[in-house]
Amino acid sequence: MDSGDHIDFRGSTFYGDVIGADHRPATPSPTALSTLPPPPAAFTGREVEVTELSRALSADSDEVAESVVVSAVAGLGGVGKTALALHVAHAARGQGRFPGGALFLDLRGYDEVPVTADQAVLSLLRALGVGDRELPPTADEQYARSPATWTAFLGCTAK
Repeated sequence: MDSGDHIDFRGSTFYGDVIGADHRPATPSPTALSTLPPPPAAFTGREVEVTELSRALSADSDEVAESVVVSAVAGLGGVGKTALALHVAHAARGQGRFPGGALFLDLRGYDEVPVTADQAVLSLLRALGVGDRELPPTADEQYARSPATWTAFLGCTAK
């Protein structure tokens, strides 16, 4: 070890210059993430709706293997749709659902300027780690990129 020309990585001790290059393209590694806001501080009532949404989320995987479950919560602004969705989503995460992560996107449906579909897809792609360099230039290509990105993020295979 006294020659000074070898590199010893044990204990991060280096003897001599370290020269090299990594030519692999930088790509985000899929990790579990959650963009869910905190659950509502106080949530009461809505037992029927909570049960119905929870049942949809906890369906046996064999039942939903060939389909995608989509649930919608509708109502006037300010009646608690987001609070209901967040309450159920956090409960589901606590039960081990969504192991790949959970994304939240406020579409601001009752604002004067709601989020457009194009803005929503860009936001989701960025949340999944797609950087500006990897971002497809057109909306159509961004929409086409989304399922593959989401599949990699969720750690599942597309059918």
